[in-house]
Amino acid sequence: DKKLVGVYCSANEVINHQNYLEELRKKLGCNVIILQGPGCNYPAEIRRLAPYPPEKNKWIGRGYDENDENIDRCTDIVHSFGMDIWLLGSGHIDNGEDDTLSPVDFNGMFLKNHPLPKYSIESGTGLGFQKPTIVRWQQNAYPWIAWNYDIDAFYISHHRYCSPSLYTHIWGCACEHCRKAASRLGYNFEVMRTA
Repeated sequence: DKKLVGVYCSANEVINHQNYLEELRKKLGCNVIILQGPGCNYPAEIRRLAPYPPEKNKWIGRGYDENDENIDRCTDIVHSFGMDIWLLGSGHIDNGEDDTLSPVDFNGMFLKNHPLPKYSIESGTGLGFQKPTIVRWQQNAYPWIAWNYDIDAFYISHHRYCSPSLYTHIWGCACEHCRKAASRLGYNFEVMRTA
């Protein structure tokens, strides 16, 4: 029954501009800070599961950082204001390096190959988040985050379907893995495709 009022903040804002946090709390009733930015110090066994090789530094969800002390610093500060802290683990843009992770439309065409509308200001597509390597990564990395940081929530945004502000994201992925997931959830893929 608690009304949530959240604001996205960087680690810099939390650590160096605490008067801003106080104003958010007092004037807006903010009770949640959604922390962007600092990466998690995943152990080697988690890093090995990343869909992209860790040395490419292209993480799905929360990034990696050997020095993760800013997460703990931000947590302590936000909690001292009586607010909750959520780590932001947003989706990932398909960078074209691994087509096996790329989403496809109902006809099997990569979403990234669709032409952009004339006035589109953003481009790119997300990934097919039912792909086994991505699912395995999320099933291992995200619980590890929850167990290893004193956060109140891990906010996973734009994972099942990516941000619709990108024109090519208005479609969900229709790859074989997403079709199976749709079927498990009770959807009739062929009816969806026909419609």
